[in-house]
Amino acid sequence: MENNYKYIDLSYLDLMSDGDAGMKSILLELLLNEPAENIQLMNEYLNARNWKDFQFVAHKLKSSFPYTGYKKLIEENVELDRVLKSKLDGNATADFESKASAMLANVNQYYAEALPELQDAYNGVANAV
Repeated sequence: MENNYKYIDLSYLDLMSDGDAGMKSILLELLLNEPAENIQLMNEYLNARNWKDFQFVAHKLKSSFPYTGYKKLIEENVELDRVLKSKLDGNATADFESKASAMLANVNQYYAEALPELQDAYNGVANAV
């Protein structure tokens, strides 16, 4: 599939769906819903300073975001997971909270950038199924 998007690259998603439009549609639908819910949870966990659950969700998203192919989103979330893991391991830096907050803001922004393109890709596949 040709990539006509500014932010996302669905090469990995195409590989994983192996030409099955129904599977691709399901994966895209998941990318439209689950990350948004999980990002909202991460915002709540940040506000509550619930680092354990915050890290759990960031870690969980490490397996979802690669399907978007949006490198900035993938890399920022991987780094956020690492920073949160350091906090849980007792190795947080003095600026941990502001760093985690800024990184989560970036994840929010990058996902928001990817969302219209994911919706467009979903619409294209759903109409073809």
